[in-house]
Formats: sequence, structure tokens, C-alpha cells
Amino acid sequence: MVENSKILDPTTLEILSAAASLFDRYGTRKTTMDYIAKEVGKGKSSLYYYFKNKEAVFESVLRRELAQFQSDIIRDLEAEATQTDKIRVLISSIFEQAIHYPNLLRSFKGLIEGKSGRTANAVKEGAIAWELQQLNLLLEAGVSNGEFRAMAAEEVAINSQAISVAITGMKMILLGAPQEEIAISIRNLLNLLFNGIGKSK
Repeated sequence: MVENSKILDPTTLEILSAAASLFDRYGTRKTTMDYIAKEVGKGKSSLYYYFKNKEAVFESVLRRELAQFQSDIIRDLEAEATQTDKIRVLISSIFEQAIHYPNLLRSFKGLIEGKSGRTANAVKEGAIAWELQQLNLLLEAGVSNGEFRAMAAEEVAINSQAISVAITGMKMILLGAPQEEIAISIRNLLNLLFNGIGKSK
């Protein structure tokens, strides 16, 4: 379950916004509760009324970014008419999160390097599971409407998992790469994907 920022009180939102900026600038190790308190103009002790510790703050920052990221993707998917275009949008958005959601990228990097805490790992693993679910739904819809070649449910699931693994692997390789290189890699992945699931002509 991702956190819905609409139900958070103004002080909590202020703390999370300040913390997100600090985590982005200095990383999770260098950012302290003292820094966060100073950023929002409050005493350090007052932060503990809202959050148990720094990891709890980082978890909430991640869940807030994840909720917005997923909301943005759903909105963009709904604007597309075909399942092919929806998949293109989904995969492109997953890579572009590095630009708009730096703390999600940081948690992903920590996950693959074994350096992030259990909480951050759980959030990011949940995000990957959500992406896999979306891929599966889009492939199923494309098969159902005849846009993609016929596939049994098991093959749809296997293909979705294969795409998800490919995306994760490419993100590991492309962390910190120039945007042009990332765009080329996305295009190549999409071409390979649609050559495999598209209908024979």
C-alpha cells in the first residue's frame, strides 16, 4: 500500500518535502534528523512526534514518490489508445523515474548493491511487483483484442517476467548514463519486445 499524500497533515508534508530534498542532495547516510529539523525550522525532538527515526522518514519519502510515480503512469497509460503505446509509455516512464524521482532511483541502486535497509528494499520490491503487474495486464489486453499474437496465460506471465527482468538489468547498467544513451537503450528494448509479441504479417 503506497502512502496517499492527500491525507497527511501540513507539518508531515513539510517534513517529507524537506527530507526528500536533503536525501537527493546528500544521500541517506549523510542526511540526519538534525539536518531535516533545521531545514523545516523545527527542533529535532519535534520530528520524533511524526517519525520514529530517519529510516521511517526515508520510507515515507519513498512511498510518497512511489504513489506519485504510479499515479503519473496510470494517467499517461489512460491517454494512449493501443496496448503497444501503453507498454512504450510504461517502459519509458520506468527509466525516466531517475529524472523525476531521484530517491526511488537511490533505493533501487541501494537494492542492487545490497546497501539499502530492509524498509527501502520492501518499498522498491513492491514497486517492481507493481510494474510487473502492469506489464502483465497490458500484454493480456493486447492478446485479447488481437493486437498481439495469441498467447496462453502462462506465456503472458513468462513474457511479462522476462520484460521486467530485462528492465531491471538495463537500469543496473544505465545508472548515471547520459539521457541520449538511455533513450537509445529504451528504443532498442522496445523494438526487440514488439518483434517478439507482435502479430506476424
